[in-house]
Amino acid sequence: MRAVKVERLGGPEGLVPGEVPARVPQAGQVVVAVEAAGVGLVDAFQRRGLFPGFDQPGFVPGAEVAGRVTRVGSEDAREWLGKHVFALVRTGGYAEEVVAEPAQLIPIPPGLSSVEAIALGINALVAQFSLLRAGLRAGERVLVRGAGGGIGMSVVQFAVSQGARVTAITTEARASALAGLGIESVVDRQAGSSLPGGFDVIVDPVAGPQLATFLQKLRPNGRYVLNGVAAGFPAPDFGTGFLTGFAHSPTLSLLSLDSIDPAEQSAVGQSLFELAVTRRLVPRVGKTFPLEQAAQAHAVLEEGQVTGKIVLLV
Repeated sequence: MRAVKVERLGGPEGLVPGEVPARVPQAGQVVVAVEAAGVGLVDAFQRRGLFPGFDQPGFVPGAEVAGRVTRVGSEDAREWLGKHVFALVRTGGYAEEVVAEPAQLIPIPPGLSSVEAIALGINALVAQFSLLRAGLRAGERVLVRGAGGGIGMSVVQFAVSQGARVTAITTEARASALAGLGIESVVDRQAGSSLPGGFDVIVDPVAGPQLATFLQKLRPNGRYVLNGVAAGFPAPDFGTGFLTGFAHSPTLSLLSLDSIDPAEQSAVGQSLFELAVTRRLVPRVGKTFPLEQAAQAHAVLEEGQVTGKIVLLV
């Protein structure tokens, strides 16, 4: 079957289309015929060899897919046969088929396409769990770093819908896409570090060397949720300044979907998909590519100018 493998660790050019053996489900597993696969930073980190367990080439990347269950490995998984599903598979998604465990599946309701499900997918789940972790309340001031990216834009939509006052940090090229979302202010990324503080909640998928600066922008009892490292890891001593605010009782939380129970992920995912069906949540597709152009898709991802999810069509 058709697939794209990481033949060389490093840049997007290491992604090479080819053929791999058809997937065979084991007992309790299912095979999903992939219609759409997400392109995200997790895939890019795997491709570079920077993700734990992916330090050798030859694997098929792709952490999230949507499609139909076409085969099952045993009778106890038969209830999924023919179902339209979204699957968090960690890797292997850049292919015509992928094997998944039922716990990795989230049903896609009628009225939502595979591409739209991917446009929500990991990004929306991370955003929603980040705000749950922060305990966001109506009227609070929220700062969102990387607000023009997939996770950031989802955080913005959810925070506004919950009555928060949102300040968004993004690039000039992406700022226009945030218009009309109910944001209190949009700040260019270059000026973000000079913002005055006083935020109840900061949600950060960016990290990088400026993390220490943004930690200082919390008000007393503020909550900072770090859910990504798009700009790389912070300096080893990033927490030193944070500790100087000990008397203000700040909270720093790290958020990874790997720590969330699959049943809880499924419940939240289904609720988000239902919101999208009624258009109370709008899936944002930035650009689509055929599977064989995964390398081009990764190059566009790393340029950081596309607003919305990049999706591979299989």
